[in-house]
Amino acid sequence: MARNDPFLTDVEARADYKSTSPFSGWTRREHLVTREVALLVFVPWICYVLLLLVFALPPPGVFASVFALICWAGTLLAAGTSHDLQKRHGSPFYKLLTLTVLLSCTAGPLAGHHIFVTEMSSYWMHQSGVTYKGVAPSSSPDAYQDAGIIDFSDGSNLDLRRVLGSRPVGSTTTYCIAPIMDSSASKRVHFFAADVDCCEPRRSFACGDAAKPSARTGVVLPAHSSSYNAERWQHFYNAAAQAAEVYGWNLPERPIFVRWFDDAEAVQSALLHRGLVEAFIQCFVGLCASSIVAM
Repeated sequence: MARNDPFLTDVEARADYKSTSPFSGWTRREHLVTREVALLVFVPWICYVLLLLVFALPPPGVFASVFALICWAGTLLAAGTSHDLQKRHGSPFYKLLTLTVLLSCTAGPLAGHHIFVTEMSSYWMHQSGVTYKGVAPSSSPDAYQDAGIIDFSDGSNLDLRRVLGSRPVGSTTTYCIAPIMDSSASKRVHFFAADVDCCEPRRSFACGDAAKPSARTGVVLPAHSSSYNAERWQHFYNAAAQAAEVYGWNLPERPIFVRWFDDAEAVQSALLHRGLVEAFIQCFVGLCASSIVAM
């Protein structure tokens, strides 16, 4: 018998030689199992993380949408490749890998979309929106529908005597609004400070920096950047309509709702921070779930 392996001993090179080591087969099986577990953990997790990030963090636009679609198609291709290997080899490993990758193709976009609509859509709207300074509360809101941040004129303040908190039927969330006024006497209220779960039905408006006399900046609450924000804006509008009936105001068709703060840049940083933290948490949860399935 030719000794192709120079490290074989004379005994091992014999044709009738059979390994008697009780650990050789076990070692090989352990190596294969370790490799399979690693693939089951990291391949679906990488697909999940990739899709979560591309759906959650980029600014809205055609380029971001096309890139997210390409990434999604790539993960489907990975699932298809695993399915082909399963049909070729009949291994349950490839069947489980295919199912977990397909699950990542669904869970990643859903988790990313949730982060985008709740945090990042507002952040990008404020980044791309126009900043207006010295805006009088009596001004028409039609001229500021593209605003991201509004700095109101000196003398502007919240009328904390005419607060209203509205809780829709079946909801546990209270939508709070307070009118932004100046010295001009008018029954038309165009701008409202608004937030959730920070007031009583008609008093104790503690939203944002309402307690700071120096606060005159409004971070605009978007009306159309996502379905989540559109629904929330409609709840604030319903609260303002109720307040108009109670206090005798004339409400414009498109009032502007803002979160009332002393420092708008800190609010933008907080939105970005919350979005990134939520993405990190979801990535960690995905790793844990992938590890549990693999083990």
